[in-house]
Amino acid sequence: MSNSLAQARALRKRGQAAQAVQAYLAAIQTQPKGARLYGELAECLFGLGRFDDAELALRKAVELKPDDATQRGNLSMVLARAGKLGAAIDQAREATRLTPKEAPLRLRLARLLLSAGQPDEAERHAREATRRAVRDPEAWVTLAGALLLGERAKEAEEALGQALALAPTDPEALALGADILLSLGRMGDAEVRARAALARWPESVNALATLAKLKTFTPGDPDWTAIETLLKKADSLGPNDAVSLRFAAAKALEDQGDLDGAFDQLAQGNALKGRTLPDDLPPVEAHVAAMVTWDGPRLAAFASDGVGPDDPLPVFIVGMPRSGTTLLEQMLASHGAVHGAGETLLLDHCLAEAGLSAYALDPGVITPERVRRVGEGYLAGLRAMAPEAKRIINKTPANWLHLGILRLALPGARIIHSRRDPLDVGWSCYKNLFGRGHAWTTDLSRLGRYQRLQDRLTAHWAAILSPERITAVDYEALVGDLEGEARRLVAFLGLDWDPACLHPAETERAVHSLSKVQVRAPVHKGSVGKWRKVESHLEPLKRALETDE
Repeated sequence: MSNSLAQARALRKRGQAAQAVQAYLAAIQTQPKGARLYGELAECLFGLGRFDDAELALRKAVELKPDDATQRGNLSMVLARAGKLGAAIDQAREATRLTPKEAPLRLRLARLLLSAGQPDEAERHAREATRRAVRDPEAWVTLAGALLLGERAKEAEEALGQALALAPTDPEALALGADILLSLGRMGDAEVRARAALARWPESVNALATLAKLKTFTPGDPDWTAIETLLKKADSLGPNDAVSLRFAAAKALEDQGDLDGAFDQLAQGNALKGRTLPDDLPPVEAHVAAMVTWDGPRLAAFASDGVGPDDPLPVFIVGMPRSGTTLLEQMLASHGAVHGAGETLLLDHCLAEAGLSAYALDPGVITPERVRRVGEGYLAGLRAMAPEAKRIINKTPANWLHLGILRLALPGARIIHSRRDPLDVGWSCYKNLFGRGHAWTTDLSRLGRYQRLQDRLTAHWAAILSPERITAVDYEALVGDLEGEARRLVAFLGLDWDPACLHPAETERAVHSLSKVQVRAPVHKGSVGKWRKVESHLEPLKRALETDE
């Protein structure tokens, strides 16, 4: 061991990171292929807040020793801190491949996947971590987080129970528990759990974010004071916490009437979130351009070769997020013969299993056999969810992208297109933090472009499909005449009237969308025209809605 290296390690051990960096650099001059030296140097650089330099050092360590799972794991952590989520996941996957028995590395990968909105893979790795580290509460918390993101709140509550049995006062578990209870509609319990988390960890961003959803802030509110205090150190937080904090602050400021301040927080939070996600508009634009070439005769010609099963069980609510899809589902799921499955990914899984892309009507791969597989697989999955139901609702808004394949694979399905004033939709999308993807919501111009794409394709299919299979409902009409619209939609589904549909707030079921709080309240008109209060900030959205540019 060289004198420089011995000195570097001694300085690092004493916590003198700045001096250790210089000693490590000197040691590397004599041992330029020492991968471990670069890793130790990165540790010092990270401690000094020199994250870019730490990343470069770790990349060199991995280059010199590609099979070092520890350095790949450390690199994934640094990349995630820099907002390079995709690259961080790649490194964490490779680290797990190299050391499949290491539960901590699996947990790191699972958490990164949660950040990227990939619940299925996150669950797989988290379950393996609980198997290998059954008494590690972090493993159970991570599994619960994956289940919640996958819209399985009751299972998430069970997994979290394992974590709390091992660590009853763990603040992360308590904060996640608050969000789970929120999804289950247990608002009072959610607040109690969030405050218990804050008592243990006053800087819990997750707990404060949950409280922000549950309450209306007033001037001098101590919870707002806690958010303000955290904002002063927002730059030192990880990207996910920083984004969540900005959105919680925006909600608190909007409640207090400071709309300019709220918009400033949203602009910062959206900009940060947008930097961590790939641009998702180009594939949507290409898909829409391809789908509008499928006119009625072309669709009929394909259908003549065979389609999926003609069963009335499936119902799809499609449209823009924040357009009233959750209220529609809650209202219809109040009917005794209807089950609301939420934003299930069942259709995506069936498309993948049939060998079709997410954007499915590619003439190079679509065949009658694959279409039937999608339909049969989807119906089997639905029946497993609620065997007694006569109708089962999938309210994933983005299924507007799949209306063509739905017509072929599930010709008996009913489709409800949820519509709302595009400026209200745009403002609501911009100010709400989505759990998965949705990069297009982080920029007002892109948000307007996405809405125009959705309008174009949905109008295209509405002109082709039978009115017995597709109908539209406007949010403003729904809240203005709940009974009239409810009766019309129940009849559209081919069901007898059930007066329970007039009391959606009383229906007990898990709700995972951003409307999980609002849907528990009686239907009202208070959200109509809310964009007008921030009109001066919405010019980019207005311009995008008026033009294809």
